[in-house]
Amino acid sequence: MAENKKSFVLYADIISTFEELEDIEAGLLVKHLLRYVNDQNPEPPNRLIKLIFEPIKQQLKRDLNKWEGIKDKRSEAGKASAEARKLLKQQILTNSTHVKSVEQKEQVSTNSTVSVNDNVNVSVNVNDTVSVINKEKDKKKADDEALPPLPKKIKVVRTLEDFKAMAKLSFENNQCTFESNDFKKEWLKLLQEKKWKSKSQSAIDASLKILMKYDEVFAQSLVELAIAGEWQGVAFQTTDEHYKKFKNQTNGTNSNQSASSKKESRDRMANLARQILAAT
Repeated sequence: MAENKKSFVLYADIISTFEELEDIEAGLLVKHLLRYVNDQNPEPPNRLIKLIFEPIKQQLKRDLNKWEGIKDKRSEAGKASAEARKLLKQQILTNSTHVKSVEQKEQVSTNSTVSVNDNVNVSVNVNDTVSVINKEKDKKKADDEALPPLPKKIKVVRTLEDFKAMAKLSFENNQCTFESNDFKKEWLKLLQEKKWKSKSQSAIDASLKILMKYDEVFAQSLVELAIAGEWQGVAFQTTDEHYKKFKNQTNGTNSNQSASSKKESRDRMANLARQILAAT
């Protein structure tokens, strides 16, 4: 270990080596490692420890060389900073002395018998005072100009085809079983709303997954309300309670109906769902 260095890095992947050792062998390896990093120049207790420790020792040396390089760079930077501060202080003191000297000369001039204007303007060039600061600013400006400009934020405008593709993908990702064209039409319409059109695919998928907890008719009513109310979501704390009420009032629906009867039944259920949800 280097002087005044109180720590070292032991990499986590070395566990694979330790797992192959008996507890006694692992203990001998750890003790040998600690003696080494504390500059005790230990001799390996046996041939096995010597073989296992060799790659660890080489890695420790590489880390030490890297650490010493960083240490030297920091030291040089510190010295340069101290020298700059010292030079700046000297410049300030020099110019301060020069200004005082000018003021003293003007005071002697005003006390003489010669009539002079009391308003004396003294112009002093103090550019040297801030020369070090200006150099640092110029360097920073040059570094900034050398960097590539930050990319401008591009606003993505989605087309109708994009929304259709996202709606279709949300069905596929959730394996959604909603079949009616009415629901699909309202779902596509919702995705184009102001508060929905910039949502990610994952957010859209999550919203559809929530709707799938309910009957399709009830889910469609939630979508319609979200559109009408300009909501950011489709379900809220009271939604499950309303759905329970809806189910209680539609339990007697007969599934063995003709197409026209099914449509009438669906319309009645949709109206009931809207009434229940609108009552909140």
